[in-house]
Amino acid sequence: MKGTRNFSKFWILIIILLTVGCDQVSKELTRIKVELREYISVIGEHFMLTNVENTGAMLGFGQHFPPIVKRLFLQGLPLLVLLVLLFRI
Repeated sequence: MKGTRNFSKFWILIIILLTVGCDQVSKELTRIKVELREYISVIGEHFMLTNVENTGAMLGFGQHFPPIVKRLFLQGLPLLVLLVLLFRI
C-alpha cells in the first residue's frame, strides 16, 4: 500500500512540474515572439495568442503589493499548499 502511495505522489508531482513548466515556457515564448498588446493567429481566427502583462494574480489582485509580499503570497503560499496536500495523500 505504501509503495502505491509513493507511486501516486511521484506522478502527481511530475504532472504539477510539467504543467508549471509548460506554462512558464509558453509565457516566455510569448514575451519573446509577440510584442506587448499585439497578437498572433495560431489556428486561423479560432485561436489567437495575445501578449498582455498582469503583474498580479487573477484580475490584477496583488499587483500593487511590494515585491517580497507578492513573491511570498502569490508563489510561496500556493507551493506550500501543494506540498501539504501532496504529503497528506
